[in-house]
Amino acid sequence: LVLAVGDVAGHGLAAATLMGQLRTAMRAYAMDLADPGEVLTRLHALIRHLDPDHCATAILAMVTPGGQMSLATAGHPPPLLRDTDGSVRRLEYPGPMLGLPIDHTYVATAMPLRAGATLLFYTDGLIERRDAIIDVGIDQLAAAFQAADGGPERIADTVCEVMLADSSRDDDTCLLICQLTPERP
Repeated sequence: LVLAVGDVAGHGLAAATLMGQLRTAMRAYAMDLADPGEVLTRLHALIRHLDPDHCATAILAMVTPGGQMSLATAGHPPPLLRDTDGSVRRLEYPGPMLGLPIDHTYVATAMPLRAGATLLFYTDGLIERRDAIIDVGIDQLAAAFQAADGGPERIADTVCEVMLADSSRDDDTCLLICQLTPERP
C-alpha cells in the first residue's frame, strides 16, 4: 500500500499544473521503486527540472501486508500515528522541501505498525492559524485524532469538525487516514 500527500507552494494554475505532474510522476516512481526515499529523491530532481521557481512538500509511506511501514518526508508536516492503546505521536522524520536549490538524497525510516493502528496524513491547511505557531495546530489535531472513534470515515468527520470549525481557510486542506485492520494490516 502506498500512501502519499503533497502540497505545492503557491496558488493558481501553475501550482495546480505542477501538482498534477508530481502526482503522476510519484505514482510511476512508486511502481518501480520500493523505497519512499528514492521516490522523493527523484521527485526532487524532477521539480527542479520542470519548474525551478516552485517547491513542494510531500510525505510518502509504503506499507507491506504484514504492517511494516517505510516513510520519507520532504518539508511536510509530520504524520500522526494512533497506536492500539489510543496514544498518538508525531512521526517526525524531516527532509527539505522538494525543489529547493540544493542536492539532497531523501532517506526512508522503517517501522512496524500494529494491527489496529491508524495513520493520519494531512496538509498544512488543516493546522495553520494566523494567530498561532504551527505546533499549536498539530497539538490540536493530535488531540482531536486521539478523541475520535470509529473507522477512518468517522475519524475524518470528527477531526474535520474540530479543526475546521474555528476559522476560515486561506489554504486548501487534505486529510488521509489509513487504519490497519486486525484481519489484514
